[in-house]
Amino acid sequence: MVFPEKLSKTLRKIQDTNLICPTRIAQEAAIEAIKTGQDYTNGHLVEIKHTRETLYDALSSISAICKTPRTRGAFYFLIQLKTELTALELVEQLIVDYKVAIIPGGTFGMTKECCARIAYAALDQSTAKVAIDRLISGLINITK
Repeated sequence: MVFPEKLSKTLRKIQDTNLICPTRIAQEAAIEAIKTGQDYTNGHLVEIKHTRETLYDALSSISAICKTPRTRGAFYFLIQLKTELTALELVEQLIVDYKVAIIPGGTFGMTKECCARIAYAALDQSTAKVAIDRLISGLINITK
């Protein structure tokens, strides 16, 4: 949190509340999620699993430049790339040239190599195919 120094004492009194208490809208959303139950999410899990497997297979196909540990419960992969580029440079090129956004590994404390996080949970199958093709093409071409 960034704030003027003169507000420091006052803001420290309420910082815990801001960080640990969910907003009213989040509480209402949680109530509705409980009412709806798992049937809603169970239907999406099959699609997410399929997208995860498709993305993992695609990343595995470029194992010479991309190390991808298998995951079974997350909605993302943390990858390590063989390149002289920094993760931020790689991510910027993917966005500009391939219209694919991933997150640099430095955001998650992975700063020694070129690492990145690729999230896939929001993709339906038709979108996933396009995004994965762009990602793989970008990673191959950028890391040359």
